[in-house]
Amino acid sequence: DVIHNDHVFRLIKKQEELNFKPGEEFRYSNTGHTLLAEVVSRVSGKSFAEFAKENIFSPLGMNNSLFLDDHNMIVKNLAYSYDGAPEVGFRKSVLCISSVGATNLFTTAEDMAKWAMNFDNPIVGDKVLIKKLNTVPVLNNGKKSEYALGQFPIDYKGLKAFEHSGAEAAYESYFIRFPEQRIAVTVLSNDGSFW
Repeated sequence: DVIHNDHVFRLIKKQEELNFKPGEEFRYSNTGHTLLAEVVSRVSGKSFAEFAKENIFSPLGMNNSLFLDDHNMIVKNLAYSYDGAPEVGFRKSVLCISSVGATNLFTTAEDMAKWAMNFDNPIVGDKVLIKKLNTVPVLNNGKKSEYALGQFPIDYKGLKAFEHSGAEAAYESYFIRFPEQRIAVTVLSNDGSFW
């Protein structure tokens, strides 16, 4: 079966109440990212994939990045994802998702470097937006949240950093950024046994 945003929305509509009051605690939610993509689509009048291409990828020169909102679409130079091992063999890991927001960003290490550079010298957004992205929200109880607008703040060996990872089918990704050192690292894999 192929999962589309409509499937996600039908599931969301069945939720009868919130898990907790807003601001009381943090829980990572793919649903929230999918809903945000839908808000962007409705406000802009464009698909989320079109909006991201026009307003993020093209201005940054991320020419090999896209949100894949049609799993049947042929993508030039796409690396298939696979699972297995040399002793048992490898098999393609089929991606059956046409949902965007929480998943289906296809990109390259070079394009992710362009994304990382935007945090230091904004082309998309401005310094005010970047400051908001780097600010860790405070919960109602006064404690800092574990998530800051699309990135997890961490202390890595005494250095302030922001990270995020993702996985779908057998695609794996990891991004970490050290704002004070102006260094970022991206790891992309199409091997499900990578982690």
